[in-house]
Amino acid sequence: MKILQICSRVPYPPDDGGAIATLSMTKNLIKEGCHLQVLAINTPKHFQPDDALKGIAELTTVYVNTNISFWGLFAGLFGKVPYNIKRFISLDFKKKLIEVLKNNSFDIIQFEGLFVAWYIQTARENSDALLSYRAHNVEHLIWKRLAQKCRNPIKKWYLKKLGDDVMNFEKEYLNLFDIIIAISDKDKERMIQQLKCKKKIEVIPTGIEFDEIQLNKTTHHESKKIGFLGSLNWEPNLEGLEWFLNSVWNKIIKIIPTAEFHVAGKGMQDDLKNLQITNAFFHGYVEDSATFLNSCSIIIVPLLSGSGIRVKVIEGMAYGKCIVSTRVGTEGIPVTDGNNIVLADRAEIMINKISHLFSHPEEIERIGSNAREFIRINYDNKVFIRKLIEIYKENLKK
Repeated sequence: MKILQICSRVPYPPDDGGAIATLSMTKNLIKEGCHLQVLAINTPKHFQPDDALKGIAELTTVYVNTNISFWGLFAGLFGKVPYNIKRFISLDFKKKLIEVLKNNSFDIIQFEGLFVAWYIQTARENSDALLSYRAHNVEHLIWKRLAQKCRNPIKKWYLKKLGDDVMNFEKEYLNLFDIIIAISDKDKERMIQQLKCKKKIEVIPTGIEFDEIQLNKTTHHESKKIGFLGSLNWEPNLEGLEWFLNSVWNKIIKIIPTAEFHVAGKGMQDDLKNLQITNAFFHGYVEDSATFLNSCSIIIVPLLSGSGIRVKVIEGMAYGKCIVSTRVGTEGIPVTDGNNIVLADRAEIMINKISHLFSHPEEIERIGSNAREFIRINYDNKVFIRKLIEIYKENLKK
């Protein structure tokens, strides 16, 4: 099976959820015998050399300046295509896509996320391949949730309008594909009910290479270290982190003075790094996420907005960590509160639950152990990829 994977960024290095999900898909499709090429927009934010996937997959990139501009934001208020999607539209990329399609014959063209969906017409006009949309999330939901939480009236209005515009774009473009690959049953339900999607939707979650996860046998569950790991140039992560610092951490440190909060992630701005908060440490980008995760007894996921599946939750659980999360943070993952995760949507509940865990380290170990077993059983990438290939084969027959 020959597959062209179209990406809105080079999926390397695998240091955030989107890159992890895309690169994992690339590697596993190739492992299962597929002939795969990657065509990616190379953005200033995630710029990579043309040989970034050397030894992994054949990669073709086209540089596109996706930087946000004031005039772009303003013009986006009146255009049909939302500005956050329009930034990824490029005549050069369109030309390269046509060239790749004219020089190669593909069975499947898989579009990785909404930011490359605009190119479906170009693919349709230049290829007979099955056109698949892999929905990393339901994009409009992110912006609508951000708007709900926003206090600035002007920003709130803009975020709501953006959410409405993205929703209209999703409604139109999802129905242009031959098949939709959702990453959770919840997202599938939203696509049918909110986006009125009439196309066939299959659910293939984002999994993990479980056999590659190495546990740190020296991890001490008695430690009082809480960790946060996530991209800090993604608005929902910043929103959640700010909420945790202002509404949760300032109370926890009074109850447990020896507790420590460690924050790591790419895109950390200087104003965050320079914050002076008691026993809070801001590391910025860490090369080895495994070492960071293993050093903490509790990992928090305080998301208030967002959509899709949080790959970092799956990764943390696979490392046997006790995750404390809001329900938004675990959407699409059928976890059980108190068994393999700890859920808390309100600050006072999160404070009480974290305090309880620190007073009962055996609970941290039990929940972490259950979390790892849950991921082993339910989120093995090999199983998901083989299912996806069978879905593609069945649809190609039709």
